[in-house]
Amino acid sequence: FDIPGSCLWIKERRMQRVALQIPDEFLKHSQKIVDRLRSTIQDENIEFYILADSSVSSWDPDVIAAQHVQADGIIMYGRASVTRSEAMP
Repeated sequence: FDIPGSCLWIKERRMQRVALQIPDEFLKHSQKIVDRLRSTIQDENIEFYILADSSVSSWDPDVIAAQHVQADGIIMYGRASVTRSEAMP
């Protein structure tokens, strides 16, 4: 998991609500990922939301779920499609 790269991406875009899309096989690591992001960013105002059990394939961004939590962007861990979404960074 690229925690430093994820933190840089969040900071550069001044995100406050971040959706983390994690495939089923990595869900057991989700709390550790959030803990490491929080300790690296050191901004208590940033909220993280775990997106799991997606209605789309595990490698496509679940923009609908991210929009439900009003996320500023999605970070995908695991296998990911190279298709970009215009609806969300």
